[in-house]
Amino acid sequence: MEATPHTPKMAVLPIAEIVIGLSNPRKEFDEDAIQEISASIKSKGVIQPILVRPLPAGNYELVCGERRYRGSIIAGMADIPAYIRELTDDEAFELQITENLQRKDVHPLEEAFAIKRMIEKNDVAEIAAKLGKNVYFVKQRLKLNDLTPDWQRAFYKNLIKVTDALSIALFKPEVQDKIVKDMSIEKEITANRKIEINKWHLRQYRGFLKEAKFSPNSETLDRSVGSCNNCAFNTAYASLFKDSGDPVCTNFTCYQNKE
Repeated sequence: MEATPHTPKMAVLPIAEIVIGLSNPRKEFDEDAIQEISASIKSKGVIQPILVRPLPAGNYELVCGERRYRGSIIAGMADIPAYIRELTDDEAFELQITENLQRKDVHPLEEAFAIKRMIEKNDVAEIAAKLGKNVYFVKQRLKLNDLTPDWQRAFYKNLIKVTDALSIALFKPEVQDKIVKDMSIEKEITANRKIEINKWHLRQYRGFLKEAKFSPNSETLDRSVGSCNNCAFNTAYASLFKDSGDPVCTNFTCYQNKE
């Protein structure tokens, strides 16, 4: 069978000739896990080769297998088995995302950052097909990018659950900041304490469109704002879940102004 540019070639490469690219969406690594991998490599070697792509300078860029690469360095290995494959930037990035999504320990926020980069060149349906996920998964991950820095810190430390993170991400940044202040979230983050999100407490920052004193489809109140029916702050319109329930406005200032 004739080789093609996408057919990977197997080789044992000097670790010194491999560089870590900047495109990998995974930025945080469990150091204890890498130490375990390093101990395994010392004992048994690298069982699964890493994936690299050739660079014009004659060296190689790491595409997949960064933990094995890091573990090999700690283990003092001079060489590492690798698949060499010609890849474009987009192809390498999609492979990295796919590999990361298959990991059990990848954080949803890392997935969110990665999918946000993919959305620049793909629509939601295309991304879902490429990742083997449903549309709701992709929409939910994209929405997590709307978390303000304080909430991102809390979520990345696993102080809040993904469902709570999604609930917070629906609010405008100024509302998220107000919730941080009202609930003294900064103290909890500093102390690394689990944060309990009270669903009833969040009701005060929302407007329930079924109970509104105005018509949600009306644009006459403020034409610059428009109808609630096609607003991104309408939870039913955002459709992050298969069953969005009753429509809720998470831009409470606008809701109050309309009332």
